[in-house]
Parts: sequence; structure tokens; C-alpha cells
Amino acid sequence: MIGWSRRRVLRTALSTAAALGSLPVAPIARAAAETRFRRGVNAWPWFSLTREFPAPRTDYGWPPFQSQRPVPTPDDLRRLRETGLDFIRLPVDPGPFLAADAKTRSQLLDMLDAAVTATLDADLGIIVNIQANAASQYW
Repeated sequence: MIGWSRRRVLRTALSTAAALGSLPVAPIARAAAETRFRRGVNAWPWFSLTREFPAPRTDYGWPPFQSQRPVPTPDDLRRLRETGLDFIRLPVDPGPFLAADAKTRSQLLDMLDAAVTATLDADLGIIVNIQANAASQYW
């Protein structure tokens, strides 16, 4: 959904929900059962550990997520799938998203969207978990 406005995403989601509302429940429940996550791994610290400045500053460095931390490549994700894993859990610290201006937030959402796309392209499911970093001075 790169380049989509929030309004377009919301309109698409509501239209889809309205269309699905007229379908029988059994096929939807069956599809949900077929996509159940069975074997997964946590993808921490991909979007978890932030670059913060000492107090009293309350802004984040750029990029806000620690660049020296390992980030899985498409090959890494593919190898995870080959080992029998079927999903990853991606914890995301919302702090940088909430503190950012509109332009920076858009860049962050593009980064997150690219991570989700790479995961899905590797035939892995994904759970995006919005989870504040308790070690951060901002929480």
C-alpha cells in the first residue's frame, strides 16, 4: 500500500468489510483456521530499539531504529521459511511514529511496509505487534 493516503486505506478497508459482511460465516471461519500461525519466531529488534538522545531531549535520531542492529534480508526470511517456520512476530516501538512529523512518519511507514512486504514475499505470515519499548525514557 505504498503511496496510499490514510483516507484511501480506510475507504478500502470499510468497503471490503461491507462486502464481506454479506458472506456466510462458515467460509470465513474455515479460511481463518487454514491460516493459523503454528511455528514462528520473534523478529526483535528490527523496529524495537530506538536511537534516543539523553534527557531532557525528547526526539529521536535518524534513522530512529538502531542501524547497527541486524535486519533480516529477503534471503534470511526465505531461509526461515525453509526451516519450517510459518510466521514472524514483528514488535514495533510506536514512539518514533508518534513523535515524527508527517513527512518523517511517511518514511517510517514506508520502512515498515517494506518489512511486511519482504516477509510476505518470503511466504511467511506476520504479526505486527505495536509495543512500546519499556527501556525508553519516553514511556
